[in-house]
Amino acid sequence: MVDASGSIASPGPRPSETGHTPPRQNPTALNHPGRLDPERLGSPDEEPRNLMPRKRWNRLAVPAFLLAGATLFIALTTVQTTLVLILASLTLLVAGLSLKRIRKREQAGKGFALIALLVGIIALLLTGVAIAVYGLV
Repeated sequence: MVDASGSIASPGPRPSETGHTPPRQNPTALNHPGRLDPERLGSPDEEPRNLMPRKRWNRLAVPAFLLAGATLFIALTTVQTTLVLILASLTLLVAGLSLKRIRKREQAGKGFALIALLVGIIALLLTGVAIAVYGLV
């Protein structure tokens, strides 16, 4: 603001001049769902409780991932296209079944199943291209 003399008027004393600094308060900080409420945690001596339930792992996600790794290993080290086709098809089957169960039961392991599915699809497509170019070996 500009006063009558043309100089900028001060709105009042600064907090540093009075020696008192008001605490900063964020009205949404206490009501935010991601914030920890000190009243729910208990005393500082206690271990904090786990407020989120843990998801159970899907039992087919890791085997699907391992099958995808085996498919890649066989595809890169041998010329047995029939074995790669079998392994890639099995990988797609197990990974697809795993993803279906993960979505239905809200389980953990979705990343492993998705990677396995992608590797299986890529291995199947590349093997199909190799068979088209070189024939079934």
